[in-house]
Amino acid sequence: MNAKKTPINGLVLIGGKSKRMGKDKGLLHYYDLPHKVYTLSLLNTVLPNENHFFAINKEQKPCKNCIVDNYDDLGPFGAILSAFEQNSTVAYLVLATDLPFLTKDALNRLLTARDETKLATTFQAIGSDFPEPLITIWEPKAFPILKKALANNSIKLTTILKTNEIRTIFIEKKQIKNINTFPDYIATKEIINK
Repeated sequence: MNAKKTPINGLVLIGGKSKRMGKDKGLLHYYDLPHKVYTLSLLNTVLPNENHFFAINKEQKPCKNCIVDNYDDLGPFGAILSAFEQNSTVAYLVLATDLPFLTKDALNRLLTARDETKLATTFQAIGSDFPEPLITIWEPKAFPILKKALANNSIKLTTILKTNEIRTIFIEKKQIKNINTFPDYIATKEIINK
């Protein structure tokens, strides 16, 4: 008899300051929708019966499906930790909001490869030495590790992944490329619209 799998909640990170972009990355349009909405709809195609949330900062307008980051200036680390503080019995499929080349097929690969016995299941670009913490399924066992990292002022998510037991899926770099500057956004739009 198979044990029941731990449920997964989606967490789309939209609370960043977008300093390099100069505007809110979640509001940029790659596919005729604000990208935060597009990313949430992409989550719904692979996890239709789960709860999905936007991770927001304290200055953003609260909403029903928002989790407010309880920490100032900790970036995605604070957002993920805040989600676990709200519910530590679920896993979180965490997605940044600046991933225009991420596909349903890639997310299905991640979900199929999920290993609940590990801290996380994550992508790593072929040829890279670093796992991608912002396209990752963080299991509930990550919560105490994140709390300990905070206490030790060691909040780099990549380091946490590299120093714990994780399941890594290798993928082409383009599929998990994030877009951080306005010139990169314009260039990406041109590629998508070809």
